[in-house]
Amino acid sequence: MAPPPRETQPLLEVRGLCKTHVQGHWWQRRFETIALDHVDLALCAGKTLAVVGESGAGKTTLAMCLIGLEKPDAGQIIFDGANITELRRHSKMRTCPRIQLVFQDSAGALSPRMSVEEIIEEPLLIAGKDRASRWKSVSRALDQVGLPGSCRHRRPQELSGGQRQRVAIARALVPEPKLLILDEALAGLDLSIQGQITNLLFDLQSEQTLSFISITHDLNHAARFADEAVVLQRGRIIHRIDAAEIARTFPSVRRQGPSAFAAQRAAATGAGG
Repeated sequence: MAPPPRETQPLLEVRGLCKTHVQGHWWQRRFETIALDHVDLALCAGKTLAVVGESGAGKTTLAMCLIGLEKPDAGQIIFDGANITELRRHSKMRTCPRIQLVFQDSAGALSPRMSVEEIIEEPLLIAGKDRASRWKSVSRALDQVGLPGSCRHRRPQELSGGQRQRVAIARALVPEPKLLILDEALAGLDLSIQGQITNLLFDLQSEQTLSFISITHDLNHAARFADEAVVLQRGRIIHRIDAAEIARTFPSVRRQGPSAFAAQRAAATGAGG
């Protein structure tokens, strides 16, 4: 049978992914912890998949494997038609920047010694881009995330939590990725700021056909933000929630689109006093 047309294939496929962590020092008794146990998932271009689970479920290990910071013990990661678990170093350096990770703690993820401009342009420096190109890309990224040019020379500690998270998103955007992995990216932010950042992400997704993997412990948020969701427990996917089930659970949000999320959050905040 012929393979399906390229445009119908998922942007990302994870097949039978396994990862075991060995803990303990060589002079101690060592023991193994299964972080990922034959994980299968798929994500199409322009869609959002939520990965939900408690601490220790394997969510962050999955993210680390997807961006190449950890090597799985078994399984395949097919991204944009290429098996990135088998790519050689040079090919992986071209492919991996198209998958970017945005962490939860923007204060810890952004160097306090660097300006906003330096933080955002760092991936471009690594890629060997010239100064004029870097300046243009930084300006475009700031505009995309709704930050004024006056922020260029400020330090992360001079910004609010919401502004820092916008800087982190801007930095992730400059390599022109196809997939953003959001590791609890909204946790710790005020509800109103969560709504603003969520609307920003929806806008970016619509404009650039970005795909998102949202890692969260909050199934409520996952249902509002994602097209599909999987629930991880002890490294295994124990439940899958498709778009139809999400639509039945939160019909107004899925029908009305991005602005409904912020509106519903604002209404909930007002109702709570």
